[in-house]
Amino acid sequence: MNIKKLIATVLTGASLLVFAGIASATVDTPGYDINIYGSSAQYSFWNTVAPAFIKAQTGCTSVTPSVATQGGVNTITYATCGGNTYHIRVSNKASFDGVYSMLDNDSYATAGATGEKCVPGDPNYPSNASQEGYYRQMVQTDGTLACEPVMIGASDVAGESFTQLSSGSLNGVDSAPGTNLMGRSFNGISTTSLTHANPFVVPFAFYVNNQVTQSGSTISNLTRMEAVLLFSGQILNWNQLGAHFINLPVVVCMRHAGSGTLATLDYAVVYGNGWGSQLLQYENRPDYAAEYDPTSVAVYFGDTTGNEEDCVNTNTFGGTAYGAVGYFDADKIGLNTNHTVNNFANLVQVSYNGEYASADAIQNGRYDFWTNEWLYKSPILTSTQLADVNALISYATTAALPASEVPFWVLQSNMNVEKPNDQTYPNYQ
Repeated sequence: MNIKKLIATVLTGASLLVFAGIASATVDTPGYDINIYGSSAQYSFWNTVAPAFIKAQTGCTSVTPSVATQGGVNTITYATCGGNTYHIRVSNKASFDGVYSMLDNDSYATAGATGEKCVPGDPNYPSNASQEGYYRQMVQTDGTLACEPVMIGASDVAGESFTQLSSGSLNGVDSAPGTNLMGRSFNGISTTSLTHANPFVVPFAFYVNNQVTQSGSTISNLTRMEAVLLFSGQILNWNQLGAHFINLPVVVCMRHAGSGTLATLDYAVVYGNGWGSQLLQYENRPDYAAEYDPTSVAVYFGDTTGNEEDCVNTNTFGGTAYGAVGYFDADKIGLNTNHTVNNFANLVQVSYNGEYASADAIQNGRYDFWTNEWLYKSPILTSTQLADVNALISYATTAALPASEVPFWVLQSNMNVEKPNDQTYPNYQ
């Protein structure tokens, strides 16, 4: 049976597993809370900014940074002084759900012990049940999850730029073959009712498995044409790009629709602006023989950046060696000058059109795989909460960037080129 026919059937059905209720949690009593949810590409950035912001705003000299993670997608930075505890929570799923959490929509949030959705009986469930969709499960200082109102919906693109389709296993290579099948399809999410800020640009990069070689060495660059050919599924073997490439089948590692990274790949690189070809939309897994079509490129979709990192890091799929390629946030390499990714032995970042995703190349128009950062503000914020949110955004745009982000992130106000919106090519500013 063709995998497209199988997986397409889940597009109209329930797609995410629902688990049992979560354990009891001790809900933190705040001096203030700022809860940021959505984009995975902004996850490290806000966790890095949070400790300095709390010190600057509160005078607390001791801050516990980015601790009590659950599933690698939830963190809390906090400090206690003057009888109050101050929290900044950062949780990521995908950019689209950051937007949805601003629109009282939790239709794609997963319920259960490690999920995001808030349901009756969960700790800190909102007293006004009609506002449930504005809440998500976020981590507390004791490491458990409890319902929290999302105050900033972080997205790498505007809601209107979610126009992609994907179909496959929920967590790609991290899902057992044939399980957790799901599909997402978007025709744009209207955000006209929301207020937002666009303080930074978000940089992305391409990554390959280190066994993808060219003239005997791991490749170090992809051109736009090569990226289009790969991510539209036209290349099945790396040697189709030339005899100097290794004779190795291609695995394309993708994010599910709703990812701001996928939307940026669409509009900045592959198709959405009218060049190139249609992005891949259906999973085709070599580790699932019942559905694998060997005449088509091998493809895995994952719901998180972690799923995609695992995919690119993998050397063999279904018992056969493959050369994996993917894309995600540029700062994953940290300060590694060899462009490798910590804790992933086989992951290497490559340049794009001869340039790495450096702040200088982005700022000055030599690198265009980036997008505007979108920070949507919740419509149910109190005046005090809105002041706290605005203070954090203001601090991030006026204080010195954390050292780990200086090589990659650029303030909008410092850009020499600009994108008037996600769906346009950069112009001189």
